[in-house]
Amino acid sequence: MPSDLPTLTLYSSPGGPRPRATRIVRIIALVRGLGCILAAWGTAGAAPDEAPGRDAAGGPPALRPAAPYTLPAVDGDLLALDDEMRRFFSARIDLTASQDTRVNQVVTALLGEQGLHLVYAADANFSAREVFHQRHGNCLSFSLLAVAVARASGLTAKFCEVNSYSRWDRFGKLITEIRHVNVQIWANLDRYELDLLPIAERVAPIASARVVSDARAFAHFYNNLGVFRLSEGAAAEAQVLFDRALAADSTAAFVWANKGSALQMAGDQAAARNCLERAVREDPADLAALSSLADFYGRTGEPGLATKLNKKVERYRLRNPYYLSLLARNEYGRGAFREAEAHLRRAIAIKDDEPEFYELRILVAQGLGRAADAQRWENKLKALQTPPKTAPHGP
Repeated sequence: MPSDLPTLTLYSSPGGPRPRATRIVRIIALVRGLGCILAAWGTAGAAPDEAPGRDAAGGPPALRPAAPYTLPAVDGDLLALDDEMRRFFSARIDLTASQDTRVNQVVTALLGEQGLHLVYAADANFSAREVFHQRHGNCLSFSLLAVAVARASGLTAKFCEVNSYSRWDRFGKLITEIRHVNVQIWANLDRYELDLLPIAERVAPIASARVVSDARAFAHFYNNLGVFRLSEGAAAEAQVLFDRALAADSTAAFVWANKGSALQMAGDQAAARNCLERAVREDPADLAALSSLADFYGRTGEPGLATKLNKKVERYRLRNPYYLSLLARNEYGRGAFREAEAHLRRAIAIKDDEPEFYELRILVAQGLGRAADAQRWENKLKALQTPPKTAPHGP
């Protein structure tokens, strides 16, 4: 059965708004001989009367009003530092200190009390420069800034995909599978993992972190923007962004799959098929791409191909709470209330902050004649919809 829920892949973060993290984890000792990526702060050194590596500035810079967003002329600009950034970090990171000390100074500058006080926001897909001035961003945005600052401090820093832990969410009418990106930094013989959200570090095995190229990180950036623009109904702009992502890294299966889903929604079935099949060729193990292609075959009257792929992706789909909700809604429609209840129980266990799951749970409880249960779920729904007294995150 087609899922009827085209699911796009977004590298934003494995969760909702959370307090910023301040810890760094030593993972393993590496073989001697890894070289550092050489960088310098340039002509902007420490401010007058400030010794490098000291918190002489006393706190984070003033917030800069958000400007209309424009794409960088070249992808490398996503990692660029401006003069204000160089002054800020040169006052907090001592380039003459040991590499281990510099790693800790980088972390303190980004997340410490006298640092930027960075805060997580799922839809804040920013370049390194924007994250610095806005002081909030998603996991990819934080990773861009962390890599830029670490490299400018004479450290080797690389992006990592952490794909063993993902969540699902809705942006507009789009269902998105949200995956995670973080940073690894090398200092002498040690490797450190730097993560804005340590919960992902605890849930996802360290072995799941896969070092990827800068080009792949840039593809993530444009892909995320494309998903957000598509969720806002700007399909043409989204396609431009997906193409920019593929220009950065043509092997990114998730981008091909997202572009294919977008083309399918736009009614261009031939182009959608090409993109979805390309996604599976690029990564035959990408379950999101396989699921999207199976749905495509099911909708276009190719049941044999669809069935073959459905067998591979059914377990993956059952981890998607929105797919479980779809099954529950179908079961509710035919009066199979107990089956619907079982699927909703699992959906809410995976994602407990989606109102539509509770709305359906109320109807199912009523269908089962359980007035008390229906009232209990209605109370939970009201609690979920009640706005918090204070904002969950801010500058």
